[in-house]
Amino acid sequence: MAPINHSLAVLAACLFFYGASVAEGITFGQLDDFQDGTVQGWVSGLFNAHPPINVAGGPGGAGDAFLQVEAHGGSGPGSKLVTFNQDQWRGDYLAAGVTAIRMDIKNFSDNALTIRLLAQQVLVEPLVSDGVEVGANSGWTETLCRCRRD
Repeated sequence: MAPINHSLAVLAACLFFYGASVAEGITFGQLDDFQDGTVQGWVSGLFNAHPPINVAGGPGGAGDAFLQVEAHGGSGPGSKLVTFNQDQWRGDYLAAGVTAIRMDIKNFSDNALTIRLLAQQVLVEPLVSDGVEVGANSGWTETLCRCRRD
């Protein structure tokens, strides 16, 4: 079976809301909009041949940058659609009052995807979101992921 190539543009405007500041990085209204030409600390792990990249053509048009995350399917590094940020997105989200994360998502793949968010750190119970369905070859869609402890 040939590997499935999933390409998903995510976090074009990742915004935390309903939150208050905490010491470990989370701040109310925090935004990664990628307009500075970087990936703003987002990575996908060692040995991934397709790390996150900053690309033009986001929800605001040709001049709007976004973070593109890609997976090639199968097994090993880069096989799963995963990205994480260990810098500015750390902290206990629910303790900070963060109950949802809003982002613009576009799926470039021929396969529908279900996106789930996970925030995990030492000594804090993981935070997860409900799955959000992103249709095959979707247009830009503003998505709200509600956060909860499992």
